[in-house]
Amino acid sequence: MKVAIIYKYVPEYRAAFFNLLRESAASAGITVDLFAGEPEARDAPRGDAVELPWAHRVSNCEIRLGSAGALYQPVLRATRGYDFVVVEQAARLLFNYAAMALSRMGGPRVIAWGHGRDLGSGAREVTECLKRHTLDWPDFWFAYSEGTRRYLEAAGVHSGRISVIHNSKQVECGGSVGESGDAQMVFVGSLESHKHLQYVFDVADLVRSHVVDARMLFVGSGSEALLVDRFCAARHWATHMPATHGKALGAIMRSSAVMLNPYGAGLTIVDAIQCGLPMVLVDGGGHGPEYEYVVPGVNAVVCRYGVTTHEFADAVTEVLTNDSHRDTLVEGCQASAPFCSLERMVDDFISGLRSAQNA
Repeated sequence: MKVAIIYKYVPEYRAAFFNLLRESAASAGITVDLFAGEPEARDAPRGDAVELPWAHRVSNCEIRLGSAGALYQPVLRATRGYDFVVVEQAARLLFNYAAMALSRMGGPRVIAWGHGRDLGSGAREVTECLKRHTLDWPDFWFAYSEGTRRYLEAAGVHSGRISVIHNSKQVECGGSVGESGDAQMVFVGSLESHKHLQYVFDVADLVRSHVVDARMLFVGSGSEALLVDRFCAARHWATHMPATHGKALGAIMRSSAVMLNPYGAGLTIVDAIQCGLPMVLVDGGGHGPEYEYVVPGVNAVVCRYGVTTHEFADAVTEVLTNDSHRDTLVEGCQASAPFCSLERMVDDFISGLRSAQNA
C-alpha cells in the first residue's frame, strides 16, 4: 500500500509523529510519503515550522478571496500513483476538492483527517456550512477523537468509513513532578484572542493575592504577545517565554504546579497529562478534541461555563495549597497518559489505513 499525506507545512508538534509513522508503517509493509510546504503568512508568526529531510517539498499557492483566503497545494500529478491520499480536513484547502473529484474517476482514494468542524468560538458560518455539506465526500475518515466519530455518524457518514486515531503528539518530560517546589502557574499555547488572556490575567492576580509565593509563566507566541508582555512587565512574579517545544517545554511542565488554560486548550492537554501536570479548565471553553482526554476530578479541575474569575481562581488556589488534592490529580494524569500517547496514535493511524483498504 502506498499512502501520501498532504500537509500545509510541518509544525514542530507533528514531526515526531510523521517520523514514527513512516518507520512503523514500513515495518507493516506500507509506504508513507509526506508532501508539505511552507507556512502561510498567518501561520509564520508561530515559528514552529520544521523540515523533514525525507518529505517532498511543495510550493503552496495562497489565493485571496476578498477578506478570506484559500490555499492550493499543487500535488495532483505527484500523488497520482498512490492508493490513498490523506488530507487535512479544512474547507479552504483547494487540493482536497480536486483530489476527491479525481477519486471518483479512479484516482487515489481520499482520507480526510480532522474533527469535522471548528470547535473554537470564532468559527466562520460560511466555512462551517461548507464543511457540513461535504462531510460525506471523502472515501474514508481519520477522526481525531471518539467525539468526532459521533459527530460524523450523526451527520450521515457511515461508521464503516471512520477510524479514530486519538490525536496526540510527542511529549518529552524530564525530571520529577513539581521539582521546583514552588507554586508556579503556567499557561501554554498560542497568544490569540480566543484564549481570553484578560481572563487569565485576572485569575493570576487573584491567585497571587491568596498565595503569596505564586508565580505565573506564559509560554507561547501570537498576535496578543504584547498584552502578555505588558502584564508581566508590571509584575515581578510573572514571566513570558516564546513558544517552546520538546524537552524545554517538558521541563517547564514538570517544574510547574498547575496549568491554567481556561479557554481554547488543544494539544497542550496532552502535554499536561503526559507530564503529570494538573489542569484547570472551563467546560465548553472552545477546547480542541483533546479535551476528551480530560476527566474532571481525576486529571483536571473543570469549572462550569460562565464561571467567574474569582471562582476559577479559588479552584486554582485549591490545587496550589492542598497537597492531597494535587497529588490525586497528578496520579490521575499518570493513569491517563497511555490513552493519549504518540505510540497509540501511530498504531491507530496504521490500523485505520488497513480499515480504509478494506472499506
